[in-house]
Amino acid sequence: MGKPGWIWQEVGDWGEDLVRAQLSDDSITVRSVERDPGEDFMVEPDGRRATALGSQPRVALLQVKGSRTEHDAAFADVRGLPRARLLRWSAQQYPVFVVFIAGSSGKRTFARAVDDYLKDEFHGRDIGELTQKTMSMRLPRVDNLPRWVREKVDEFYNALVPDFGSLTPTQRLEHFEVEECGPPSHYQRATMYGRRVLWTGHRRPAYFAALVRELVRIAQHEIGGRRLPALVNFHVYRSRTHLTNNMAVARIRWFEKEHPNVAPHLANYEELQIKPSEESDEMSAFWAARRMPPATFMNQVLPLIEHLDTFCERVISEGGRVWTPRGNEEFDEMWHRWDHETGLAPIELEPAASFLSSYIMKLDEHRVWTQRLDEQRWRPGVSRLSEARRVKLIRETTKDLRGYLGASKLLIRSLGW
Repeated sequence: MGKPGWIWQEVGDWGEDLVRAQLSDDSITVRSVERDPGEDFMVEPDGRRATALGSQPRVALLQVKGSRTEHDAAFADVRGLPRARLLRWSAQQYPVFVVFIAGSSGKRTFARAVDDYLKDEFHGRDIGELTQKTMSMRLPRVDNLPRWVREKVDEFYNALVPDFGSLTPTQRLEHFEVEECGPPSHYQRATMYGRRVLWTGHRRPAYFAALVRELVRIAQHEIGGRRLPALVNFHVYRSRTHLTNNMAVARIRWFEKEHPNVAPHLANYEELQIKPSEESDEMSAFWAARRMPPATFMNQVLPLIEHLDTFCERVISEGGRVWTPRGNEEFDEMWHRWDHETGLAPIELEPAASFLSSYIMKLDEHRVWTQRLDEQRWRPGVSRLSEARRVKLIRETTKDLRGYLGASKLLIRSLGW
């Protein structure tokens, strides 16, 4: 039978009192966080002095755990931390530390910064992608808690939020990756442009603000200042699984409002709009339920790959003659099988699923240029494609299809299947 709840509460109060005493003795201001939202203390080194001088706040949040059992090891494990709480801490604007007090005299102290835990244990994988409800955190022993808190607070606030525009392409991949999504679409009043972004860096607000600035800069550089104003949509995802399932953490829309050719009825359009997160445990559970075992997925997808490759060979050899009503029907049936009858790919085969989606889209691109389907979307004021340009696009698409032909099986084999 477990201990009564009041005993755990007493131990918790005892641990908090010891931590407060240690920090207060070293001029670290300690404020209790009321109603226990998941953090026990807000602390600030030399907080009284900083308040008197009007200095910038350099605060941190502490979660305190305690045990009167003697603990002589170099590490202590804190179990049962809710994943939702760690997710919240990863997005905090302040550093968050977990502290564990052990022993009847409370002389054994263990501590770890949540940022260090996420970096060391998950190696860039987003915690929101995990399925377990609780986590365990291993805390190293700390001989001097006040000094450790001061060092960790300084480390956090001295780390500048990077200017992503000044980073090399390799350095930038540590924070985000822009997924290409095709050329801009030209309409009567604006040029539409969309990109999907895999955001792998810190969840913190300052880093998200830096990400938005960099995405707007990229848009201005790539399509800003053309004859028509740009309307750009960036969909931001925290993992490739969320990207595959279109579960964006944010959807950002930027409009080139200062463009000289902005139509009068668009003059009051907001320049920047950010739509909040769509990721949730319920959505993740829904997509997890649709995810198929690897063997089942392969049994479904291999016949489709055979059919796609056979069809692609005909497109390469026969060109536009393939796109008869019967050819269109055959291709649409394969597309329907892929979109609606094939289950969600297992995580280890997601690269193959992404490749197959691109393969189908490339075949459709050949059909668009061959059958002039783009002209059905034509708007006044936008130049039609010249015949020479259309022939060039068909030739380039055919060249791309030669690269896709037969590559699906090679990719699957390289993934271990």
